[in-house]
Amino acid sequence: MMLMKKKQSPQEKPMFSFGVITDIQYADIHDGKSFLGVPRYYRHASEVLRRAMDTWNKHGNLAFAVHFGDIVDGLCPKKQSKQAFERILSELPNFENGPVYHMLSNHGWELL
Repeated sequence: MMLMKKKQSPQEKPMFSFGVITDIQYADIHDGKSFLGVPRYYRHASEVLRRAMDTWNKHGNLAFAVHFGDIVDGLCPKKQSKQAFERILSELPNFENGPVYHMLSNHGWELL
């Protein structure tokens, strides 16, 4: 929330903008359901990420992007987790406007 004096108008242009994505949840497995029964499209996650990158790149004025974790889904077989992680991580440099910052989450810890 921005507080302004009575006659002050908001800035016309933001100081900066950035992209946010979270819970990509990629796995090279057949579509199915999450632990809670929600339909999941595991392989399609890489396409969704590409679309996000394209949208951010078209915007043109994003200073950076932030990924809030869970690149790999919890149902991804353990022996495939590192490869799945690296596949999605290789997509993130397609963001052309600045750095991409990552937060480590529960599924990320499993890869350490």
